[in-house]
Amino acid sequence: MKRSSLVLGIAGGFFLLFSLARLTLYLAYFEYFSALSLWESVFSFASGLRFDGSVIFVFLGFVCLMLLLPVRAAAWRRFWTGVALLEFLLFALVLCVDIIYFGFAGRHLADEARFLGNETGFILAALRDYSLAVCAFVLGGLAAAVLFLRAAARQSAPEKRLGLKLFLCLAVSFLFIRGSVSSGKPLAMIDAFTYGQAQGNLTLNGAYTTYRHLIRKTPQARYYLSDAEAFALLGLDNNLAYPLVRDFAGQARKMNIVLLIMESWSADLVGATGGRGGSRPTLTAWPRAALFFCGTTRRRSAA
Repeated sequence: MKRSSLVLGIAGGFFLLFSLARLTLYLAYFEYFSALSLWESVFSFASGLRFDGSVIFVFLGFVCLMLLLPVRAAAWRRFWTGVALLEFLLFALVLCVDIIYFGFAGRHLADEARFLGNETGFILAALRDYSLAVCAFVLGGLAAAVLFLRAAARQSAPEKRLGLKLFLCLAVSFLFIRGSVSSGKPLAMIDAFTYGQAQGNLTLNGAYTTYRHLIRKTPQARYYLSDAEAFALLGLDNNLAYPLVRDFAGQARKMNIVLLIMESWSADLVGATGGRGGSRPTLTAWPRAALFFCGTTRRRSAA
């Protein structure tokens, strides 16, 4: 087997894994995604390949490059194929957990991986509750291991135009990791939300969202006021059940001013902003009896 064929087979296996995970997510939560049109669904599956490749080649790109190098030793090929197998199993685990997590949170995994050490009890309980899924993952992992190891055991055939193929490997890895060239900015999670929340969630995957959150810079330490300090600062009595309630009995009635400032709400989901509405009837009804100023973007995820 040529080195380039081995690399293409491994990369194709990774993309197949992510596509199957996206299809499983779509079918498992079909009621949530049923609002998408046929075009929006197809678009999500197609554009999702960009986000799949963006996280795949962060880890697999270097492995592919090592496999393409003109090293004849069989141990070299087996070692790097083994590394690719470990990455494959890790991605499969994250994607499986993400599909289950989506049913609870309505979104993909984020920075939950930072706190796994504090959730050992929850993890053990989840493994028990989803024992069937765990067994399926183990069997699938064993099948993948057999395929990877059989591919690594094949005799390496001479490679033509190796320099060109090494260059293409570097170029493809760079393009996938960056995800965008024309815009001048690298691919970001916000780019997934072209047609709304459901379409963006179908486009993304848990491995990409987890990776993007883990590489973020650690937020700066902030000082939070205690309840007593906050009440003292505002001049409120923290012994009252409702310290913010004011009694205006006997006073002339005046107009109330209620200022709502909301961030990360999709304008496509609120009728008052020209969206489809229906999912947020109260928020849609309020502006009808108020002076309403609207400045929204249709590429924001709903909180």
